[in-house]
Amino acid sequence: MGRLNQRDDPAASSALPRLAAGAATAVALGVAALARIQLGRWSDARNIEALRRRYDLDDPTATRLYRLARAEGFGSAWQQVIGDRDRGDPQPPSR
Repeated sequence: MGRLNQRDDPAASSALPRLAAGAATAVALGVAALARIQLGRWSDARNIEALRRRYDLDDPTATRLYRLARAEGFGSAWQQVIGDRDRGDPQPPSR
């Protein structure tokens, strides 16, 4: 019996495409993770600015309210950060 070379071994011939597909997937996941971080920062900044304008808050208060609202919910965050101040009936944001 002769020894098989790589051309005759089906497992060896299919390893390279699987390796390339795995590497491409890893790169795509890395790029997506970086894009998500950047888009998340942009989205957070936009939402904090909307809170600041809508409820007439200063930047540190709006930031604290937003971060706490993400973790615990808006009603709870409002009570902890703002307290008894009535949210009122703010005007809908202009578009």
